[in-house]
Amino acid sequence: MITKYASAAQRSTVDTSRTLVIWIVFIFMGTEHFIAAELAGFVLLVAGTLVYNEIIELPFDFMNHNTKANIEKRELAANALLMKKSDLEAESIATGETETPKA
Repeated sequence: MITKYASAAQRSTVDTSRTLVIWIVFIFMGTEHFIAAELAGFVLLVAGTLVYNEIIELPFDFMNHNTKANIEKRELAANALLMKKSDLEAESIATGETETPKA
């Protein structure tokens, strides 16, 4: 049911939570022993999921280049540049200039 209405980020978060719940239940049932390395691995799993789904953005330029926010910024800048160029071309046509002014 959840996979029908949830996004990929929500599904991966639910999968991670399910892993935690099962691990805790087995520890309380006594069939599993607590091992600190497993907890460290789970923390690493959760951190990786959060970074991959862009819930947490790390402050490294090489890692943030293709995040949704930075892609949108680049597209807006490119669109603004295209708009400026088309405005300059329209202005040169209106004034009768044959050569497009250099920006």
